[in-house]
Amino acid sequence: MTFPPCHDNVACMARQIDVEALRSLIEARSDPFVLIDDRYRIVAANSRYAALYGLTPKQIERFHCHQVSHHRSSPCHEHGEACPLREVMATGETTEVVHVHYGCGARQDVVRIIGHPIRIGSRLLLGESIEPLQPVSVVPAEPADAMLGASPAFVAALAELARAARFALPVLLFGETGVGKELAARRLHAQSPRAGRAFVTVDCANLPTSLAEDTLFGHVRGAYSGAMSTRAGLFEQADGGTLFLDEVSELAPEVQAKLLRILETGELRRLGEGHPKRVDVRVVCATNRDLLAEVRAGRFRPDLYYRIAGLKVVLPPLRDRIEDITLLASRFLDEFRLETGAVPALTPDALAWLRIRPWPGNVRELRQIMGRAAVQSVNGLIDAQLLAQLAIEPEPRHADVAEENAGAAQRAAKGIDPARLAAALARHGNNRAAAARELGVSERTLYRWLGKACTRVGSP
Repeated sequence: MTFPPCHDNVACMARQIDVEALRSLIEARSDPFVLIDDRYRIVAANSRYAALYGLTPKQIERFHCHQVSHHRSSPCHEHGEACPLREVMATGETTEVVHVHYGCGARQDVVRIIGHPIRIGSRLLLGESIEPLQPVSVVPAEPADAMLGASPAFVAALAELARAARFALPVLLFGETGVGKELAARRLHAQSPRAGRAFVTVDCANLPTSLAEDTLFGHVRGAYSGAMSTRAGLFEQADGGTLFLDEVSELAPEVQAKLLRILETGELRRLGEGHPKRVDVRVVCATNRDLLAEVRAGRFRPDLYYRIAGLKVVLPPLRDRIEDITLLASRFLDEFRLETGAVPALTPDALAWLRIRPWPGNVRELRQIMGRAAVQSVNGLIDAQLLAQLAIEPEPRHADVAEENAGAAQRAAKGIDPARLAAALARHGNNRAAAARELGVSERTLYRWLGKACTRVGSP
């Protein structure tokens, strides 16, 4: 849920305050300075304040202060922080607090805020000066392909990965397409005692059945026509390290049987070789399917399932990591800056759009949209309108559509009032599944409603 800019409030203020004159006055200050009304809306900002967020004063004005500096849809006091606006409005006296503000890009800065009571006619405003303290990164520096995030669901998944890394058991990673299963497997390997050894990956979805045995186990010279030399397979290449089998559910039944044997015995036999060879490989598998459902349907061997699922780790979808979206989006834009030298910046309404989108393609979709937006941004700005134009909604699968009964389909066709949707989400702590149950529709329909709501978030 977001607070859109209040044009009526600003127009009312403009009748009492010459905003251009105020902007000119505070522009003379050498520190970042902003004027905020009693409804948390920015009335005027100087260029030094706006530059902290890669924007201009006119682009920041009329948004809520907590949208700009905290990337939140609600005031900071609702998140346990001292609010200088509330203090000044209550006491009429100067106050001082220390906050963490989101700067330009993925940076988070520790700043000292001095709040001054400013009277303009009958109106009391907060005059807020910002003093950056010694730059301190709240989020430690990470390599470009690191797993980034601090949301509860994400932190819980990282803890499970760290726990799994200590053991030699096979690990099964489950998560929707685009959540970063390979990154999770790499992290698990890097935290394990095998970190100094090989990490080998194979995409089972693109592994032809006719080549699977050769690819995984290798062959000796003369094993078949064209085998001119001996070649080690991926298992042998990963000896002492980790083999990551992505989309393991896509393996053909005959390949599943051979994989089961090597996992049970620790021995492989190259094509054309008479004697087995022992290997020490930790296997990490990943899938976006319900493997137990695949077992019940007869498409996946039950004995192989129990062999690869020694430890299971579920990676949360991006829609359950709303707190991480801004950080990830900023990181992707930073990568674009390094590649091209361009400096695209997200406007406050773009940040609101990012947080409300359901992200069916998860982190991969977010990265793609950020890349396209950076290329097509106008004057170095990325706003909600551009993001909505670039977002491509996949067609729903027939099975998903069939799940909705006739009554739910009628309700879905009518849509929903955005305020009612926001209220349902708020009652359930932004849990989409619970909100969908209350509204009497499928979770997919709720996502479609959210997608429509995204397109209504416009620039001020």
